Amino acid sequence: MRPAALHALISARGRAPTPDIARDIADAIAQLNDKAPQRAAAAHDGVPTLRLQFDLELIPELSHRYRYRVGPMVERHIVHDLAPAARRRGYFTYDEFLYICHWKTQRSKPLIERNEPAVVEAAMRTALSTKSERVRIEVLRSLDGVDWATASVFLHFGYVDLYPIVDFRALEALGVPRKDGRPIYISMALWEAYVRCCRDIASRAHVDMRTLDRAMWQWSNENGATEPE
Repeated sequence: MRPAALHALISARGRAPTPDIARDIADAIAQLNDKAPQRAAAAHDGVPTLRLQFDLELIPELSHRYRYRVGPMVERHIVHDLAPAARRRGYFTYDEFLYICHWKTQRSKPLIERNEPAVVEAAMRTALSTKSERVRIEVLRSLDGVDWATASVFLHFGYVDLYPIVDFRALEALGVPRKDGRPIYISMALWEAYVRCCRDIASRAHVDMRTLDRAMWQWSNENGATEPE
C-alpha cells in the first residue's frame, strides 16, 4: 500500500522543511519499519521463486547487445552525468526527475508533470538519505505517476550497485512471466526478494548492477513477451 500520510509529509516538507516536519517524517519511517515484519510474513507465501533464466556467463554478452527504445546517448548522460551529480548533491532535481522518467516510460508523462518541483526534490532527498530501504522505495512511489518500476530507476542510479530496476522484463528474466498479458503485481515482499536476488546474482557473476539490469532486459526482449501497450 502506498503511504499517503508519508506523501502528505513530504509535500509539506517540500514547501517548508521545518524541524517538526522532519520529525514527523522520521516518525512515519519508524511506523513503516515497525510494521515491516508483520507485512513481510503475511506476504511471504505469495512471492514467486526467482531464478535467473540464463547462465551467468552470458550476462556480459547480453548487456553488450542491450538496445533500449531510447538511444544510448540518453542512458550515457544519465549514467555519467546526472546520476553522479545527484549522488554528490544528495537528490535528483526536478528537471532530472522529468528527464529520467521520460527515459523509463512516456506513458505516465501527464501524471509525472503534476508533481510540484519542491515536493519531488524533498522526496528525492529522503530517498537518498534515509537508512530504511523500505522508505527509500515508498517515498518515491508516493509521487504522482511513480510506481515500482520508475521508483526503482532512481534507486538504481541514486545508489552505487545497490538496486536493480524492476519491471516485467527483469522479472521475466528471473522466471516470473506475465499472465495473459496482464501486469505483474509487485508487492513490497516481492520487491525485497527481487533486490536480494539481483544483489546475489551480481556478486556471483562479478558484474555491476547496471550490467545485470541491461542483460536481464535484453534476454526478455529477445526471448520473452512483447512490450505492453
